[in-house]
Amino acid sequence: MNSEMKYPSSEKLLEIAIKEYEIESTRKRDLESRVGVMIGIIGVLLGLYTSTLSLSKITFNSNIKENIGVVFIIFMCITPVILLLITLKKMVDLLSPKNYDRINIYGVNEENATKNFDEICFDIANQYKEVVINNQQVNYDKAESFNQAIKLLYFSIMSIIIMYFLNQFIEKIFN
Repeated sequence: MNSEMKYPSSEKLLEIAIKEYEIESTRKRDLESRVGVMIGIIGVLLGLYTSTLSLSKITFNSNIKENIGVVFIIFMCITPVILLLITLKKMVDLLSPKNYDRINIYGVNEENATKNFDEICFDIANQYKEVVINNQQVNYDKAESFNQAIKLLYFSIMSIIIMYFLNQFIEKIFN
């Protein structure tokens, strides 16, 4: 019977293609789960940082040199918030359903129903291949963006730590 088949390995190829499709779908879900966790962490960091930030004791006066220092301190204080908000935006952007392909359901029709089993398996395997190739690239791009957002979050946390110590220093100066 295999000698009559045009594509004797088509069933195995379809099986492999389906597994690869499932792997990419799992990668997508895992990445989205990690993004959700990171959004929560960013929210907590924003809340904690902004609630502990104390700029009320910083005042401007007539001395320009001191005012430059005050502007610098204010800029340093808002830098972590800006970095966290940019990181949050990058994370939220990762949740958008960017160009994920699915198998074309239009192939389920009367014409294809009359094809040999091996031919239809091969056609479907080719469809899965196209979808998997696209979804791999989308997942790769999203993973790259996620890594960039994590690096930005790292800088945000470092700036929060620096600002914590700077804030302690400011408290001592103005008390």
